[in-house]
Amino acid sequence: MSLPSPKPMPKTLIVPLGGRGTRLFPLTKSVPKGLLPLGRKPVLQYVLDEAIAAEFRHFVFVLGADGALYRDYLVSDSWLANRLRSEGRRDELRRLLDSHLRPARCTFVEQPAPEGLGDAVLRAAPHVAEPWFGLVIPDTVVTGGNAMAMAVAAARKTALAVLTLAETPRERLSDYGIAALGAATGSGRLIRDIVEKPSPDLAPSTLHFNGRAILPVEIFAVLTRLPRPTAGELHLTDALAELAGRKMLLGVETCGQSFDCGSFRGLAEASCHMARPLFKELPA
Repeated sequence: MSLPSPKPMPKTLIVPLGGRGTRLFPLTKSVPKGLLPLGRKPVLQYVLDEAIAAEFRHFVFVLGADGALYRDYLVSDSWLANRLRSEGRRDELRRLLDSHLRPARCTFVEQPAPEGLGDAVLRAAPHVAEPWFGLVIPDTVVTGGNAMAMAVAAARKTALAVLTLAETPRERLSDYGIAALGAATGSGRLIRDIVEKPSPDLAPSTLHFNGRAILPVEIFAVLTRLPRPTAGELHLTDALAELAGRKMLLGVETCGQSFDCGSFRGLAEASCHMARPLFKELPA
């Protein structure tokens, strides 16, 4: 089986937002983790800004119990914009308008229960019209360049599915999906397998999937064939492992830092990183 070339560039991005953020309780008991503040913006906005800069124009948001709060944030508020405009509050108006997904459009899909990333992707499938699509893990903020644009460029060059990867301290390997790497190409390295949350001594590398992917629609059929657990989650990594076994999955290492804002440690590290420019703005 060969994959079609991802040209023209994929325009649809799946954004799974159905998780409850249990690792961050009690912070996320009433505020979704994607809307927690990070510097001047909520966590989610960094990911959306990155995707818009990478020229994605259709966002499919998979929503769970916190769906109403995400909708309130994502839908344009013309009344508030007009109010700020009439009061001459230009800085506040600019920040509000910068959070709008212009010129992208939004589709909202419900995920009644948090049944895994694979389940979220399948629920978004009817809204993907092109042969390729993007996927982002919205609680992972990546600095040092546009990671999604890097993934798109690699997919277009190689006609392979692409995952972005980042170095991980050995003591944190059991928190992530870890890539087993194969031969190098001009754009990255083939991924032989994805091992979900291995113990550090059994991890095949120190590179984890840090939340940006370009995937073919064929993965929907792979996910459909996977056995549904009686109780538990449908893992996307199982479908990715099948692509890897066919030598159709490429890993591209990102630049800069990768922050897992779904954990206390990652959120704190990201907050310190994003706060540094703000301190320079404060009066002496």
